Amino acid sequence: MKLVIIFECDQSARYEGVEAAIKALGDWGKLTSNAILIETKQEIADLMDQLQPILGPKDHLWIFEAGAKWSSYGDPIVEDHATALLGSEVAYIPRDWDEGAGERH
Repeated sequence: MKLVIIFECDQSARYEGVEAAIKALGDWGKLTSNAILIETKQEIADLMDQLQPILGPKDHLWIFEAGAKWSSYGDPIVEDHATALLGSEVAYIPRDWDEGAGERH
């Protein structure tokens, strides 16, 4: 199952433990500081049962099955990971792309 997990921790001390627990679920790519794309065999309800006990009462956890059209503006390595899991993205060329330099500005 391909999932996007979004989380936020009220206390920064808890963030690393939650992030490590999510990354341990399967192959992963970090989309943003609080969002991870993973591939796992576990069901969403099981993941919620597993992760919720390490969250605080003011933390947030969202799990979405990835399967819709997608596009990105981010780390090319993570884009490659997303393409491998989700298939081709909706083509988007950033407005700040410098073709000559092969990078964004």
